[in-house]
Amino acid sequence: MKTRKRINLSFALLITALLFTTSNLAAQQRQGGGPPPIPDDSQISEMVDELSEELSLSDDQKSEIFSLYQDHFADVKSSMSSGERPSREEMESMKEEFEDEVKSLLTDEQQDLFEKFQEKNQKQGQRGQRSRR
Repeated sequence: MKTRKRINLSFALLITALLFTTSNLAAQQRQGGGPPPIPDDSQISEMVDELSEELSLSDDQKSEIFSLYQDHFADVKSSMSSGERPSREEMESMKEEFEDEVKSLLTDEQQDLFEKFQEKNQKQGQRGQRSRR
């Protein structure tokens, strides 16, 4: 009888330990600790369409900016697939270079709107990350 109680108690402890372990792993996965996924061409197109609407881009500007986005994300993908994750500084540098290239295609008024657009999207992204946690 004591042996049976001991087996039941051991089994209950094992099940409890497994539940704690799996719930802890699930919570870590929900936090999304890694970098966001790299957008594909259709997602890039949506991003450029949104930007075009905000900045009133010409067709030429829209086309050139679409190419810049494609090139930028291809560079990001390449740097991430090299086996080692790039440093935050490297990623920031790539982002700044990309934004400078985009700004070079914009009028002064559009550059101001672009900066406001970036700030707005950054704030929305931070709120989205907080709500996922």
